[in-house]
Amino acid sequence: MLTASPQFQGFIRILESVGYGQLHPVFEGADLFPLGTGDADQDGKSDLVGLGGAGRLQVYESVNENSHPSVLAWESPLISNHLGFGTYADTDADGQIEIVYLFSAGPAFRVTIFECAGDNAYVQKFLSVPKGITRPEASVQTIYNPWVDDDLVFDLDQDGRAEISSGGEGRLEIFESTGNDAWEEIFTDSTELVNARIVAGGVDSDGDGVRELFLGGEDGTTFERKIFVYQPTGDRTFARIGTLTAFDDATGSQWGTFAQLEPDGQIRFVWALYRQLRIYVASGPGQWVLERIIPDPAPPHLAVYAYDLNRNGRDEIYWLTNAQTRTSLILERPTLPTDASSNQSRIGGTIRVTPSPCRSNATVFLDPTTAVRAAEWSAFDAAGRLVFRQSLDSNVSRTTWVMPADRLGPGLYFLRVTDVLGRPIATGRTTVVR
Repeated sequence: MLTASPQFQGFIRILESVGYGQLHPVFEGADLFPLGTGDADQDGKSDLVGLGGAGRLQVYESVNENSHPSVLAWESPLISNHLGFGTYADTDADGQIEIVYLFSAGPAFRVTIFECAGDNAYVQKFLSVPKGITRPEASVQTIYNPWVDDDLVFDLDQDGRAEISSGGEGRLEIFESTGNDAWEEIFTDSTELVNARIVAGGVDSDGDGVRELFLGGEDGTTFERKIFVYQPTGDRTFARIGTLTAFDDATGSQWGTFAQLEPDGQIRFVWALYRQLRIYVASGPGQWVLERIIPDPAPPHLAVYAYDLNRNGRDEIYWLTNAQTRTSLILERPTLPTDASSNQSRIGGTIRVTPSPCRSNATVFLDPTTAVRAAEWSAFDAAGRLVFRQSLDSNVSRTTWVMPADRLGPGLYFLRVTDVLGRPIATGRTTVVR
């Protein structure tokens, strides 16, 4: 697992799984924001590509097969003084690995591709220009926009040619290779979303046999968070098939990933917003429903990834803060509440509501062991909005209290109890019907 110091403060770190839920640092290296790993020049030595502090793409290579990438082997001309996103791929299927890099250039977003041309050698083959016109050009200095894509390359239409996707500001753009060292824009769609980026893709999460692309952003007027889901309708054609929405009283960053969290093997979509993770599961083709909300116990956590590093057949969720692992959360299935009766070993207590579903006021029960630490309880609707909050002071019973369901509209509600430091110590949920 690779992490980077925030704002290029001097290092990357490689972490290795040493047992259940534990990662141990095994290497600390260059001033680099990591983008991808592999053996691009096929010399048997590991390569690490990233954006260096000087605004140039850099490739670090290991000394031998038993070492980590520590030697600077290649550096590009100046691309940008600020961060973009990229990956290793072979998008034109010619057997030569490319560095695919996406960055902002004023109001537009650009894709540049460097292809491996031998041992520790790369040649720029492509640089997109606005309005679908594409031709190789020299690199240009750019204006900072951090919310460009880090998930770039997928073969969504499964035609053997990988597409390069860019969320951009208010526009989805998809590029595809037309032959060796040739690419063109094949699809665009106006989204009118700001702070937009590709958050996940390349997976068939709804079971219809077609891979999806999840683009996240927000409405520039209402600040409602949105995910637009796209999938191919044929070769080089795409359509928007679904939308997920949420309010989190914030603007800016949002991240997402696909993960296999449950023993049922079904793929979930994990959406990271301000102070919460939202987990969705497909209920049918083109339909996703909110399965649970996990509050952030120590905000703000931002980037979210899923790996099965402990190799138990279920992905762990890695929820990072400022790319520093020392402030990261690692969550796995036993710690993700699925219902009010689940054993929440990480959060601790369980909230029980009677009756549930309820039409009017309901009684909330909290186990006595957890209740001695309870300071406040809150209710959130299915969109993650706070709808009720009450202090559990000495004048209120901490094991039993009334939930004013008659003030709430019909729907699913998530309940949370926190201690005096604001840390969640119990969760549950109930449904209000009319």
